[in-house]
Amino acid sequence: MAGQPKKRATYVERLREIGIEEIADRIADGKLYRAIAAEFEVSYAALTDFLYEPENRAFLAAARRAGARAHVETAIEDAEQEQDPRMAGLQKLRADMRLHLARADDPDTFADKKNVNVKGELSVGQLHIHAMLKRGSTELPKRSEPAQLPPAVAEVIEDAVIEEQDITAPEGAELERVDP
Repeated sequence: MAGQPKKRATYVERLREIGIEEIADRIADGKLYRAIAAEFEVSYAALTDFLYEPENRAFLAAARRAGARAHVETAIEDAEQEQDPRMAGLQKLRADMRLHLARADDPDTFADKKNVNVKGELSVGQLHIHAMLKRGSTELPKRSEPAQLPPAVAEVIEDAVIEEQDITAPEGAELERVDP
């Protein structure tokens, strides 16, 4: 039998008795879910089931945002502690994981960059027109004729013949550099 539904239901009932406010305070303090589950002697699965119930989601979201700041402060404290140089890698990993949790829990404050969703297609022309209208210009730009090359350049381009060539040199041959 996969899982233990009766035991999990008992755990969830115990969490309801404790109350979402008490659990949300622990999350806001930066405690990890596994530590909270161990403190209240319930399974991790029961705790997550309880936290993600529709009536608890608002508390969870607020607690996670507050907990993000606690994760950052813990990462700073860990980084400032003097430790054995051999443990520096582990210390850095712990700090990086706390910062990752902070970015996940409150991306508006701690994420490196914001998600930008663009729907539809944009062109440079549309962006140009939008910028002009934003500046207050009511006239659209006039279409211009394609640029004409000077006659001397046009003749050179017409006379040029481009052929595919093998650019590998035979063995032992010296290559000369030709400057244009």
